[in-house]
Amino acid sequence: MSRLRGERGAAAVEFAFILIPLLLLVIGIFEFGRVYMVQLTMTNAARDAVRMYAVSDDVTRVANTNLTLAKALRLDLSGTMTAAAAATALDGYLDSMPGIVQTCDTGTPAAPGEVSVTLVRTESIFGFLTGSGDPLLPITLHGKAVIVCNG
Repeated sequence: MSRLRGERGAAAVEFAFILIPLLLLVIGIFEFGRVYMVQLTMTNAARDAVRMYAVSDDVTRVANTNLTLAKALRLDLSGTMTAAAAATALDGYLDSMPGIVQTCDTGTPAAPGEVSVTLVRTESIFGFLTGSGDPLLPITLHGKAVIVCNG
């Protein structure tokens, strides 16, 4: 079978047409998985923080909550972070400091109060394509948890 002169390189062109969408699909799957992992991490961190906030005493409540969040978000890998360092690390990682709504003092034994922790972070999808670290497709992720006080 002989090839016509005009068909040389056709396979390379067809491969290029297929390769670009295929790479975008594969990278998109990885990015979705990464963003989903960050979302789950934030939700679990909010759960850990709200539990720590609900069961600790008033003096150490915020410091313990910040340390718990830093550990849950994997910002304290050494395990030796102080409360001030945890607050600084959280300030750099989250868009705003954790929104802690505490209503334990207003509850009664018949109807105990609740504690709510909300975390907000803007994550970039395909941010590595810009090279400057600016978000290409920013998405806001929320991690929220609520627990009954002393429960």
